[in-house]
Amino acid sequence: MIEEITPSFISLLEKGNQWIYKRMRRNDYSNKVILETNVETYVFPPKLLYSLSPSALYVFCGNTVEMLRKLKRKIEHFNPDLNVIYIVNSQLDLPFKHQSIDVVIDVLSFNDFSLFNNELPLEKLAPYFKRDTEIFGYTAFYDAHGQSYKRLRELYPNGHPENLQSSFLRNNLSSGGFTLIENEMIGYTENPGDYIDYHYENEKLRCVAYAAEKIIG
Repeated sequence: MIEEITPSFISLLEKGNQWIYKRMRRNDYSNKVILETNVETYVFPPKLLYSLSPSALYVFCGNTVEMLRKLKRKIEHFNPDLNVIYIVNSQLDLPFKHQSIDVVIDVLSFNDFSLFNNELPLEKLAPYFKRDTEIFGYTAFYDAHGQSYKRLRELYPNGHPENLQSSFLRNNLSSGGFTLIENEMIGYTENPGDYIDYHYENEKLRCVAYAAEKIIG
């Protein structure tokens, strides 16, 4: 994939990853369960992950065994003692008991899920969250009436209609019982590369980083 995306898009991803890293470094997640789904395309960099919380349990869900094996090799290169579970799963039906996840990392993970599913991912994941679960991530979106969004709907007709729209973030969070506590526009690219097959050149693909917490009610 790295050969099919541009330096400007890579820069956005790196900004998002650093944003997540800096905020997660403020807390102690020892013995917590940290989840990242849909790692087939994007994943939080192992070079940052290994120094966050060495005693946490990390869970990665991906579509294929091959991708998870590559990720496993990379993570073990940095920290072979890290506690990690790798699960082949793309539909967010996890083999865990309910109320077991403490933290979720979203590196365009929910956008990726909603390309192929007409569902809000956090609504599906909601049973697994605790009363104080946190989310750190970044998401992308287009202008509502742009050509890129129209092409997206043509290429991925089974996806969620709000995916890659500015309304997706808040509605996804709300569906899982979360509220937005921090967000920051980290930039945009007008040419993310050929991998983003629905993109029209010179239209802005914007990225916003965010933190959310569970609504206790």
